[in-house]
Amino acid sequence: MSYHLIIPAAGQGLRAYPFTGFGTTPKPFVAMGSKTVFDYIMEEALASDVSSLSLIVSERSGGAAVYERYFDPFRDNPSLRETLGKKLPEVLPAIDAVSGLEVDYVDQVEPLGFGHAVGLAWPSIDASSCEGVLVALGDDLVCGSFPGMKQLVEVHKQVGGMVFMVDEVTREGAKRFGVAQLGKTLEVEGSCREAFEVTEVVEKPQDPKPNVINGEERYFAVVGRYLLEVEDLKFLAEQNPTPGKELDFTPLFARKVEQGRLTAILPDGRFCTVGNSTDLQKSNIRFALEPFRQGGRADLVQETLDALIDVGALTYKEGSWHIDPTLKTPAVSNDK
Repeated sequence: MSYHLIIPAAGQGLRAYPFTGFGTTPKPFVAMGSKTVFDYIMEEALASDVSSLSLIVSERSGGAAVYERYFDPFRDNPSLRETLGKKLPEVLPAIDAVSGLEVDYVDQVEPLGFGHAVGLAWPSIDASSCEGVLVALGDDLVCGSFPGMKQLVEVHKQVGGMVFMVDEVTREGAKRFGVAQLGKTLEVEGSCREAFEVTEVVEKPQDPKPNVINGEERYFAVVGRYLLEVEDLKFLAEQNPTPGKELDFTPLFARKVEQGRLTAILPDGRFCTVGNSTDLQKSNIRFALEPFRQGGRADLVQETLDALIDVGALTYKEGSWHIDPTLKTPAVSNDK
């Protein structure tokens, strides 16, 4: 028994302009550090018992062609393998690893919402051999010591039902997301930080209701990693979007709450998104700083500090360093 992965990737990447080349590059193939977002998602999938994959694509945004080249780059150019073997041999293991996945391409003809896109994969599922269905948004990453999807799998094997990931946000930030209302804390083994029973999910509330945990108000936003039961996918496939309203996960969340089979986890690691141009730049900075966390690269620290000083973001005054978040003054200090 293994897990099937669904990646909704039918969007046109409008919010990430111009970093997607004004639509010429699907958002999952935007560079993030030394790899693309899609590279990281595939690494996460391979480490999480995934053996098959449904990609929800759209001819409006380039269709399946770019993904077909990703999974089989040598199909139209067999000599490319020999060339890479000579010039970039280190990339071949990653190419060979993803080539073993069974990939199904599903066209979302109309943009009828996230829930609709996920439900389109239902015919691809072999229910007899599928332990669960993972869903990963193509513009979201979990940056931590353990693969994000694997953390969902660990919890699902213990509690069953539907499991999804949340990120702790401010009250103002909660207005941008679906917000989870949590019940009791669940005692689970594995790498996630916390797991909770979920009593309600409210989509983009203008007056978010806090969770009160140990006397502290906390807000938890639903983010781009889910693990569904096979029957949940069938449920989504049978839903019909209402006129003027896209189909999201709201009816599925309500159904799982009623069943008492909905769990949220706070993952090990940080949630990163490339959903829009601002978030993309923030995430790129985080990935660029990853070598610092791993240690042993004083040269990178020095180069980064020099760059911040050059643009006036970091200055040295009166015996201490000061950060200028406005970047309006291009002042440069020679005091390092």
